[in-house]
Parts: sequence; C-alpha cells; structure tokens
Amino acid sequence: MNIRKLFLLIACLAVTILSSSCASSFRKKVHIQSYGVKYVVPTSARSADVMLQVGVENETVGFSVTDIHGVIKMDQDSIATFTAQDVALKGKSTEVYDVPVQAELCEGVSIIRILLMVGAGETEGLSADVDARVAKAGISKRFSVRDKKINKKQ
Repeated sequence: MNIRKLFLLIACLAVTILSSSCASSFRKKVHIQSYGVKYVVPTSARSADVMLQVGVENETVGFSVTDIHGVIKMDQDSIATFTAQDVALKGKSTEVYDVPVQAELCEGVSIIRILLMVGAGETEGLSADVDARVAKAGISKRFSVRDKKINKKQ
C-alpha cells in the first residue's frame, strides 16, 4: 500500500524529532527503539491524519515534547507540512507511544508524484525541518532541526 509507505517516511520524521530535538544530555539517554504507522486516515486528496507508534527508551526524567511541526523537503523543495500532537515521555522507562500527526501536501505537489517516489523507494534527497519544544516542570526550550536527512533505514 503506497500511501502507508508515504506515512512511514513521516514516522521516520517523528523519530528524528524525538532523537534530535532533545538537549545533548538527553540525546545520550533517550533512544528510539522502534517506529511505524499504526493507521492512516485520508482527510482530503492532499491531507491525512496519521497515527504513529514510536518505541522510546528514556533513561532520564520524564519530559514532554510539544509544539511539534515542520516541513518535509525533496532536494530543498517543500513537499509536505506536518503537525504532531504533544508527546509526554515517562521517565526511566521503555514505552511505545501513539503520536497523532496531521500531514498535508504543499501547494503544487502531486500526490501521484509522491506515491511513485515512495513506491520506488526513492528516499534519497528527502530531508526535514522540524521545530519543537521540550518541557519539564514549566521550564521549556525550543529546538529546531534543519535539513535532517530522512530515509527508511533510520
């Protein structure tokens, strides 16, 4: 199912968010164990609601990743935008989290082009810009990740 492959790339993006947007001390102690697409519900010809499942081993205290949004790019051209709901990571645990994501193709991007690209496994040149906030006990810090390479092997 080609649409599932498209949103598996978005799952890779969630992995990127959780692994790259935490402070460096967290990065060493927060590990992505697994990820995948639980389900995809098209909301229009250009958008979908996606439920990702991300397995996280968190060796630190609990914290939240909030205000998650970004852009998926192909060779620096924006092809899709996304927004993910907040994720509260439990401290000192290994859990699988459901992460609701809303994704929408950018203006001028053909769904057929995307499906052909994903179906053929052409993930070279895919990258993401991600903005998120990590928060604990009312203290938060905004993080931005730019031009993070995305591929199915992450």
